[in-house]
Amino acid sequence: MNLWRTLGTEDLSWERLGRFLRQLPADAATWRSVNGTEGTTWTLDRQLAAATIDALRIANWQRGGGKKKDRPKPISRPGVGTDTVTTGDASQVTQAQARRLLDARKPRPPI
Repeated sequence: MNLWRTLGTEDLSWERLGRFLRQLPADAATWRSVNGTEGTTWTLDRQLAAATIDALRIANWQRGGGKKKDRPKPISRPGVGTDTVTTGDASQVTQAQARRLLDARKPRPPI
């Protein structure tokens, strides 16, 4: 089918073409050329593939006796920040200190 010849005819109306274009996935070349690549996200299958690769890389690093400085970085994903937040180092707290901290946060029974 020659799209240019049939466009605007009964075979391929402008409305039908518009419906087709609105249904294109965000990773389609036509969609990206019209809307740009900013804000595009990965499809679920790509997210799952990246998560699988990240998990395998971490598992191999752990089995190899990996050091903290050699820890593999996750695959960067569009729309996901790379900043991580560190809340502390549990190795600096003894078991008794951790128990006291946790006990202090327990809700007290009403009197």
